[in-house]
Amino acid sequence: MLVVLVTLSLGLLVPVTFAQPAQTLKVQAIPSRIVSPIPGLGYNSVQLSVQISAVNGGFASGSYAVLVKVTAPSGAGGPFCETVTITSHGGNGRATVQYPGTFLASACSPAGTGGPSTAVPGTYAVTVSSTPAITAGTLSTTFIVQFPQNDASGTGTVSIQATGTNTFVSAPGSTAASPLFVSCNGTTTSPTTTTAPYYITQVGSTELTGVITSNTPGQFQSHVLRDPCSPTSTSTFISTYDNVYTFDNVTVTMPDGTTVTGGLEIMQPGGATSVTSSGTTVGTGQAQLTLTGTGGLLGVSGYGEYTGTTTTTSSGVTTFAIYAVQLTGLA
Repeated sequence: MLVVLVTLSLGLLVPVTFAQPAQTLKVQAIPSRIVSPIPGLGYNSVQLSVQISAVNGGFASGSYAVLVKVTAPSGAGGPFCETVTITSHGGNGRATVQYPGTFLASACSPAGTGGPSTAVPGTYAVTVSSTPAITAGTLSTTFIVQFPQNDASGTGTVSIQATGTNTFVSAPGSTAASPLFVSCNGTTTSPTTTTAPYYITQVGSTELTGVITSNTPGQFQSHVLRDPCSPTSTSTFISTYDNVYTFDNVTVTMPDGTTVTGGLEIMQPGGATSVTSSGTTVGTGQAQLTLTGTGGLLGVSGYGEYTGTTTTTSSGVTTFAIYAVQLTGLA
């Protein structure tokens, strides 16, 4: 409460009382709109600015615990919360926090579900509440996550059925009449896939589901170098490979639900952690993908990530993997 003495025309001093300006609490999203490049791998963040203000001051310094709550669009889990501390001076103070940052579903009451991200498009609602309570001001705001225009992003699966041909590494001095091969212990005339390094060429068919769906099976070709020698034939070892996927007819689903059809080539160099046991080699790896459109998708390009498991037996090669991709240049 503020009291001021006012002089009337008769010369009398009369006390007049004015209401002291209340503190306000305000939350602001910076920026209010972001573009998330890869659903499932969203990494863009939003800065949430939380401010306590008193226009004319007059408040004692104090500390406020402000709960920031983000309610994500349907399918993104949540809500997600974080508490920030604002120390005010004369009634004014400010703090910032990044979303997703260190927001947690468990920090809300009742607790939310899942983990925070900007991987799901839509409107994210932000609310704030403080202790001690400040009930005036801008206590809510929103920010929007969208996908780029003429771009498509998403996830899906890759499956491969192939056959492989092994080629062992010739050792110095090897001849057609007396072949000699590199082995784990030097050289050998009788190499095996557990006692010697070797190349394997794999050829077969492949299919896609998800944001990119193959309408007809594509062609798969792979060149792999496997070295089972270190440290023992039963231990995990590294396989390096170059994979090429060629599709003549795939459908890409756009963010608005429309589709585009054409051809696609996917290049996948990488490595896998492998182990051979009882004649079966199982490799698990993660790799980067480079995508190039052909036919109806000519001019389209993209990138992505791949995580999968390949099983090689005497009867063939089977792979199942998941992918996340971003395509640009779609009409």
